[in-house]
Amino acid sequence: MYQFIKSLLSFLLVFCSALSFAQCPTCNPDPECVSPDGFPAICPFISPPATVGAYYEEVLTFFLPEQITDPGSGVEATLLSVTITSVTGLPYGLVFTLNDADNTYYPADGDNLGCATICGTPVLPGIYNTNITVSALVIAFGLQITQSETFIYTIEVLPGEGSSSSFTYSNPAGCDQVTVEYNASIEFPFPTVVEYAWDFGNGVSGSGQSPTAVTYNEIGSYTASLITTVYEHELNDIAFFSVNDNWNDFEDIISEADIYFIITDGESNAVYTSETISNDNSPSWSELLITLSNPPYSIAIYDSDDISADDVIGSFELIVVSGSKNFSIDGNTNGNITINFSQTSQLEGTAEIIVFNSPEVSSSVIGNTISVPSDDTNIYTWYLNGSETDNGNSPTLEMIEGGLYYCVVTNSFGCTSQTSSYLFCPEITPEYDLLAMEVSVPAGFDSYQWFFNGLEVVGANSFYFPAFESGNYSVAIQTSYGCSTLSGAFVLNLSTDHLPQTEFQPLIYPSLLHNELFISQSLWKSNQPTVRFFDLAGKVVLANTIKNTTLNSLDTSHLSCGIYILVIEDADQYYRTKVVKK
Repeated sequence: MYQFIKSLLSFLLVFCSALSFAQCPTCNPDPECVSPDGFPAICPFISPPATVGAYYEEVLTFFLPEQITDPGSGVEATLLSVTITSVTGLPYGLVFTLNDADNTYYPADGDNLGCATICGTPVLPGIYNTNITVSALVIAFGLQITQSETFIYTIEVLPGEGSSSSFTYSNPAGCDQVTVEYNASIEFPFPTVVEYAWDFGNGVSGSGQSPTAVTYNEIGSYTASLITTVYEHELNDIAFFSVNDNWNDFEDIISEADIYFIITDGESNAVYTSETISNDNSPSWSELLITLSNPPYSIAIYDSDDISADDVIGSFELIVVSGSKNFSIDGNTNGNITINFSQTSQLEGTAEIIVFNSPEVSSSVIGNTISVPSDDTNIYTWYLNGSETDNGNSPTLEMIEGGLYYCVVTNSFGCTSQTSSYLFCPEITPEYDLLAMEVSVPAGFDSYQWFFNGLEVVGANSFYFPAFESGNYSVAIQTSYGCSTLSGAFVLNLSTDHLPQTEFQPLIYPSLLHNELFISQSLWKSNQPTVRFFDLAGKVVLANTIKNTTLNSLDTSHLSCGIYILVIEDADQYYRTKVVKK
């Protein structure tokens, strides 16, 4: 009878991880899935293998008939319900989701089709022994019988080609020097043991999940690899030398005990139910291959009875330590267990790290042209005082403005190099404005100092300077970018060639000022001629307009004592003279 029920349940073993794992997409059963011989069937019977690093999704449909006949004994039975109770040992990264929320199917009530979705991304290749525990309720001989069974289903995960899914890494490429941080992505809690063997491709190796960052100093390509090895404890053999007499009852008067055991994990899940060995007080089970990854475990031993409740013989704690160890319950039930510590899977992941070379650059200057070596694959970006210039993509640049020039060169790998900064100080040449009677240089420098006939003029610190006398004019400038430049001398000769051709000769008196200055002119061209007083440093100390009258006066009482240059402008006419304030 038990063999019949076991045959009935074995096809369900791939539909169980909805108990404790993430959900896959909801599935719909295939209505074409039937059984030609009246037994449960699965469609398709064999699922394709999964591959490391590749998302996997497969929908399976199963068929559950209401009536089943055991081909060995001819016994007919009605299948009332089938419940999936536990699963262990699934491939890492794969999950299963049933289409029934409580994991139970009722064939006798017409619940004859079900389905499950297998999905996820596996991270380790190998052949996995998945332990499935199910419970079936059947009616046979007019009695309701509940039977639990555990099955081992083998799932294969193929290695991915060129996969580096076993670890993550930063900076897969860089210029001249690359520092890479590695981190293994596969880890499991105790008692599973994971070993990491790193080869960084540059003669350096390492271990541990997160090794010290690795620096690649030489140009070239490196292949970094990680071999991840997973070790598990597996219960392999259990043997009884003797059992106590707790099982003696009416059903066992003339026979020996019918022994089976149940293994419970640290979350009180029954993860394995053994097959029953009948009429044997010293039974043994071998090659169980039960993965022990969720301690602590306990083993409960029972005597199976067909009519009355099963007898409890006893239980003991299963210590997850590799090797062979005896156990004893109340001194009368004795036996031996064997736990193997074995490699369950191994994965090698690789990654390519590339160190590119940056362009070698240097600059040269001829006159006011700066250049770098030319290469058709490079991109050239010029900067003046930190701001990009509008020079296109040229390896040469004509320097017009003063400042710090440098070039950023980018090669075909995207690597950049910057030349040293070159300080270009432009020539400063004073220019003479005939009408304004002043010499000037461009505005915008940090400081100015004018010289007349080689002597510094105190207070002459503007970009312009009044030039009322013949002589040599020069200026020293300072810039924010580090230039200190003395201009060449501008030689001014106030001959008739330098003065406006005009008969404009107003009468100015007195020549020794006190508090008032008089200006007499018979004919003015403009309505409001302008008058300016300059000190000897070239600064305007008085500016005013006068009326278009024959005689005008200016209040000069607020002027300090000293020598001033008086300039009168009347349309295109202009007049200058020197006055003294006493």
